Amino acid sequence: LGKLNEIGRLVSAEHDHHAIVHAVNEAATALTKAQFGAFFYNVLDARGGSYMLYTISGVPRERFSSFPMPRNTKVFAPTFSGDGVVRVDDITKDPRYGQNTPYHGMPEGHLPVRSYLAAPVVSRSGEVIGGIFLGHEDVAVFDERAEAVAMALAAQAAVAIDNARLYGEAKHLIRALEQSNRDLDQFAYVTSHDLKAPLRGISSLSEWLEEDLGAELRGDTKKHLDLLRGRVRRMEAVSYTHL
Repeated sequence: LGKLNEIGRLVSAEHDHHAIVHAVNEAATALTKAQFGAFFYNVLDARGGSYMLYTISGVPRERFSSFPMPRNTKVFAPTFSGDGVVRVDDITKDPRYGQNTPYHGMPEGHLPVRSYLAAPVVSRSGEVIGGIFLGHEDVAVFDERAEAVAMALAAQAAVAIDNARLYGEAKHLIRALEQSNRDLDQFAYVTSHDLKAPLRGISSLSEWLEEDLGAELRGDTKKHLDLLRGRVRRMEAVSYTHL
């Protein structure tokens, strides 16, 4: 329980998907006494497209590099569909095993899995983020305790990955807001600059009218010209504040 709590604190403070799944997979492999473990998960790229990544524990990553990503076979389907934990004492004796082409079982060179334990990682929204897959070459290695550990770690991973996504979305929104503010400042600068020339023209025109009319300028007309110049000065003052 102490180790689970420690892992929970670690992944809850992490905002990187890869670090989260690596920590969870390492813990799942060690705490369930699995010989090897893999955490397969979906991530979104910048355009919203989905692709699968994975992390391996217990064996070098190269042992998996030549194999394709796991498909939604009868063995894997419950996990990738989020239906629940799958625990089998000997997966090679399970009726779901070996039902899919082209391998009808494990590919040549695959790790010798007999004991099999898999737990889906499901987000708050119900999306299946991925799954923890644990194996051992001996039969009947995983018990109810191992199953409970895998479920707990899958739940912790789901919360941590959800939080990491929210953190990433918040950073994206903040950057977008900062860019929007910069764009607004630039727009205000350009608008202010573009307004100054016609404002000066209006002010100069009112002065020329006043000079041309001279003694013929009536009180109301002079008042209106003074008012016009006053409004121009106010608009210039407003525009200058955005420079």
